[in-house]
Amino acid sequence: LSLPVGPEFARTELQSSTSLIHPSQRRQLAVDDYEFQPQSRSLLNSAYANSSLRVRRRLSFTGTVQGVGFRPYVATLARSFGLSGSVGNDFSGAWCEVEGEQISVDKFLEQLPLRLPPLAQITRMSVDEQELESNSDGFEIVDSVFERPIQSSIPVDARICKACLSELRDSKNRRYRYPFITCADCGPRYTILSSVPFDRENTTMREFQMCRECTAEYEDPADRRFHAQTISCSICGPRLELRGPVGTTTGSDALEQGINIL
Repeated sequence: LSLPVGPEFARTELQSSTSLIHPSQRRQLAVDDYEFQPQSRSLLNSAYANSSLRVRRRLSFTGTVQGVGFRPYVATLARSFGLSGSVGNDFSGAWCEVEGEQISVDKFLEQLPLRLPPLAQITRMSVDEQELESNSDGFEIVDSVFERPIQSSIPVDARICKACLSELRDSKNRRYRYPFITCADCGPRYTILSSVPFDRENTTMREFQMCRECTAEYEDPADRRFHAQTISCSICGPRLELRGPVGTTTGSDALEQGINIL
């Protein structure tokens, strides 16, 4: 899927005919999978004569793109193609700006909907041509800033993923038997949200400051907990507690006693 945006038109809009772009549809998307403005469709198969032409594009997304690992996914993908720019949340979902060689931007646009995080869904994506920025260097995830009421979808809670389940059962892992284990692909979302957007400070996790190890995971683009807002461990996160007539117990003892009571 190549989305050239040249001087012939300023904006390209894409909308899935099934109202959903999801990882389960991991295939090369056809032109008919989207609705384009008339002038966009005629340019889809045209090639730029100069593939080294430097361009800048702004993408806007609606759908389930907050609290599902979408921003770190976009950042990691953009960096893999050597693009500069930024990604963030906005009132309708998320946005990103990418700058680099035309061929790299085209590849980024082609791959973006095909490798989404498990919980992410894009219902609409638009592409706008932007002026080049002379000081554009590196790609970053920026803080959420909203000037209008939020219209983005609220993410739902997700059951534990296979990777977290494996860590939970591994006696050598630092999250062994940690009941609140989570990552960017699983864990609570809706039930811990106090306001939107889905940033840590807007959830009940704001009370728990990340330890050094969790912070390292949160800041590591190669880690699946990269920018995961629910990240925690037994050192810095919530703890299981059982309160009863004979006192309070915590941790695995609380779990076992709770099971016995039930």
